[in-house]
Amino acid sequence: MIVTAPAAFRSTYASQPERHHHVAALLADELIPDPGPDSLPDVLRALMQDVGAPSGIAELGCTGDDVPALVQGALTQQRLLDIAPRAPSETDLDHILTASLTNW
Repeated sequence: MIVTAPAAFRSTYASQPERHHHVAALLADELIPDPGPDSLPDVLRALMQDVGAPSGIAELGCTGDDVPALVQGALTQQRLLDIAPRAPSETDLDHILTASLTNW
């Protein structure tokens, strides 16, 4: 889901920073000066705004009160969690979903 992508990629940055920098440059169609943990999330947010994507899960009707249930639901999606560059914990998922309430 695109609305969680900025926070999800921020969370996985430490596992493969060079890959995150490369993808950010590809999506931005230019080299990113001084790339860092927020480069890919920032590029994704800009693209999301350009195409009119929702600003976050709050725009889809979710609130902070929904985050615990969303975390539990995400934990059941093992096929998706298994391919992550780093296995997310319940705390990681809570942080990703909370940060995804609004991206801008």
